[in-house]
Amino acid sequence: MSRCITSTLAAILLFASASRVEAGDFAAVAWSPSTGKTGFSSGGVSAASSLSTALLGAGNSSKTVRLFVKNGFAVIVSDSTGRYGAGVGKTYAEALMIARRACPAGTVRIWAGSLAR
Repeated sequence: MSRCITSTLAAILLFASASRVEAGDFAAVAWSPSTGKTGFSSGGVSAASSLSTALLGAGNSSKTVRLFVKNGFAVIVSDSTGRYGAGVGKTYAEALMIARRACPAGTVRIWAGSLAR
């Protein structure tokens, strides 16, 4: 039970500080496994501009994990072994579930969302 409460509190703090949701067509997230840097964009007008903005924070190397979504949520998770997962969905919960299929014990590194205008 304590673990569940801790996880819920961590998720609430993450929602409040790490990323956001804005009205607009596209959201994008980027994460560099080598540096740990992250970047995001929400409420973008195109996939390209959203990814470009996200990569400003994470760095644009060939190993940077990048993901965009139209009118939905994008999430990247990773664990201490270097394994990671990425997911997109209509809701944050759906995107997280998809990301955790590849990395069940993963911690959320970055997320962002966009909502139809």
